[in-house]
Amino acid sequence: RQVAAFVAKVLANLQPGKCPTYKGTILLSPNAASDILTDFVIFHASGRSVMDHKSRWEKSVNSRVISSKFSLSDQPHRKDMIGTTSYDRDGLPTRDLRIIDDGKLNVHLADCYVAKRLKSSSTASAGGPFNLAVHPGDASLDQMLRLRKDILYVDRFSGNIDEISGTCSGVAKTSKLFTDGESRGAVGETMIAGNFFDLADQIVAVGRYTHIVYGRFCCPVIALDGVSVSGQ
Repeated sequence: RQVAAFVAKVLANLQPGKCPTYKGTILLSPNAASDILTDFVIFHASGRSVMDHKSRWEKSVNSRVISSKFSLSDQPHRKDMIGTTSYDRDGLPTRDLRIIDDGKLNVHLADCYVAKRLKSSSTASAGGPFNLAVHPGDASLDQMLRLRKDILYVDRFSGNIDEISGTCSGVAKTSKLFTDGESRGAVGETMIAGNFFDLADQIVAVGRYTHIVYGRFCCPVIALDGVSVSGQ
């Protein structure tokens, strides 16, 4: 089944159409969500970034930093992911750690060295995070595909990301255009752009079902508003 799906994707991409230019909602596959959302979240939730005064969330523990629809955990004891471990590199026992809870930052990730510098406690995260999981929401894929008349489903993202400024721009690769919830097929390489700190509060829906990508990241489809889409 997976081979058939891969072949169908490759064949569809041989004759891509053109995506319309708009500013609004896109859908992020779990793969794309890792690059466009989660990498930013982990950078600014990192105690090392706080230590180096690079995090925008230095004083944001227990405050909402992203849409309340977004929750993120590190789950180092999961058996279905490759980062599973009982101890971190400092030799401390690992535990499930809710990093973001309904948009609220719970903790800065810290190993022993960072914790000492910040005068805090280690989160047993040396060498981690280990198995990141975005919590599922309550939206069906069909509902998300109908959030606007034309909507781009971003399968992969390739581009430039600046964690400090929040700017993100690049190409939506192997992506599809949907009109009124129906697939119009693959689109040619389409530019997408936005700023994480503007987009963080514009997660409008989170899918019900999660998928594991990269072996260490589990995520549903995420609908993100306020993105600039430029068809080639």
